[in-house]
Formats: sequence, structure tokens, C-alpha cells
Amino acid sequence: MQDLVTGRAHFKSIIESNSLYIDKTEFVYKIARSKEKFFLLNRPRRFGKSLFVNTLKSFYQGEKGLFTGLNINNQDWQWKEYPVIHLDFCAVVAESIESLDKSLGYALERVAREYDLQLETDMAPRMLKNLILKLYQKFEKKVVILIDEYDKPVFASLISAAALLKKILRSIILLQQQEF
Repeated sequence: MQDLVTGRAHFKSIIESNSLYIDKTEFVYKIARSKEKFFLLNRPRRFGKSLFVNTLKSFYQGEKGLFTGLNINNQDWQWKEYPVIHLDFCAVVAESIESLDKSLGYALERVAREYDLQLETDMAPRMLKNLILKLYQKFEKKVVILIDEYDKPVFASLISAAALLKKILRSIILLQQQEF
């Protein structure tokens, strides 16, 4: 009997440990064959989005051996390796615009190092553009960008804003309680 793994979103480790994997590669194939440039996976929490994004990463990195026995292995697909920028916003600090930019910059530098590249700029949007250009020049292939937990910075800022509002309201209440 195969182990049921929870809380682990690494396709490669699940396959290599022969753990139970619910085959969603039919959807990987549909995405790969589509003419659309952008996809948004909008599902509830704990629905397997991170595992699916990680599966896409292994697929686009051409790790065909991991897909043996899965649906996509029965498809007419030319297995090619593409440069992949995989950004997990769960690991990105987003307490402010500055911390978001800096943390995202570190993540982009990590990806650049994986491909033995150097980034010259220090602003995350320019770093991303620079990284895409360098990867395209190095491999002469389209660059795949996978972003996981894209909504974390939004929720982090909402929580920060809510905490600030709570402090302000508490201060107002305390002021009202004081006698002048």
C-alpha cells in the first residue's frame, strides 16, 4: 500500500518515494498544449495548487522519467527542457513594499544562481525582466514562469492594515476613556 503524503508539495519526492499521487497530468498536458500565455489556478486553500505548480516545474524541466505511468506519458508530447523561474511567494516577506521588493529580489537571485547567471540591477521588476532576457539568450527557448502563493503578499498587507487599524481604534477608545 502506498503512503498518503500530506503537507508536502514536491512532485519529485512524492514520485521517487512511491507515495500515493493523484494523477493530474492530464491538466498539465492541456496547459502545455494551450495557446494561452497565462494561467491562474484559483482554487481553495489546501487544494493541491502548490503540488500542481511543482508538477509543472518538473514537466517543463523535462524530467520525463518522473512521469512514467502517468496520463501525460501516453500523450504525443515532445519532451524538452525549458528554463523555469519558480517563485514561491510563501517564502517572500511582504511587510512593506520595500521588504517585498528586497525579498523578491533574493528569490530572483537564487533562480539566477541555479542557471549560473548574474543579475545587474537591484529592483525586483527589473531583475525579473533581466533574468527572463538572460535565460532566453542562454537557452534560446521561451522561459516558463511559475508563481505559487501569489496571494500571500496581498493577505499579509491586509493583516498588517487590519492590525494598524486595530491599534488606531484602540488608541481612540483609550483617548475617549481619559478625562480631560
